[in-house]
Amino acid sequence: MLDMSRVFIVYSDWAFLKKIEAVISARSDLSLAGVYADEKNLVSALASTPPDLLLIDLDDNEQNRLGWIRQAVVQQPHLVTLVYAKEADDQCVFEAFQSGAYGFLLKEDIPGKLVESLEQVAAGGAPMSAVVARKVIQSFWKSKLYADVDYLSFREREILGLVSRGFTYAEIADEVSISPHTVHSHIKNIYGKLHVNGRKAALKKASLLGLIDTRNIPRTAG
Repeated sequence: MLDMSRVFIVYSDWAFLKKIEAVISARSDLSLAGVYADEKNLVSALASTPPDLLLIDLDDNEQNRLGWIRQAVVQQPHLVTLVYAKEADDQCVFEAFQSGAYGFLLKEDIPGKLVESLEQVAAGGAPMSAVVARKVIQSFWKSKLYADVDYLSFREREILGLVSRGFTYAEIADEVSISPHTVHSHIKNIYGKLHVNGRKAALKKASLLGLIDTRNIPRTAG
């Protein structure tokens, strides 16, 4: 069981900070050892009186604060960092973990799940909000899908997008100024690269991989 008693917080929202402070102050086993909004004071404090746990709000200067995590990990290799944010896109989630974060919580889950998350970290876990955990899991099966797919050229992706919008071979030929026979050849190559046997399977796999967006693909000019 790790000692998570001393806590530093890097905040963006003063009102939200107060919510976290209330949770920590209600626990006899936790001590709020420092609150910071800028890098200079944080780095100095990490060097002189390092905490057991660093909580970082990513809603302000996200890239800078991810850099602070990397620097903190270098300064204090055993420091445990949890990040939190109002929302979490794929890039933010993965960059946070690549930077050295042990967990990622959405603000909607704080303060309700903060204590539980701290207990998970102390037990060697990696707490994540459900949405974040889903993104992490999806990254693994997407990696597997990508590993099973050969690279599609720009033209092939263009044609695949038109297929997803219901264009016929003749319409695709007119749209991109090639012959229907060439369209057929491209689609055959697309199926081969995606390792599928037909249109439905190709569109399903392409959508999962993010190669097409069937909800909002604009019709390009000829």
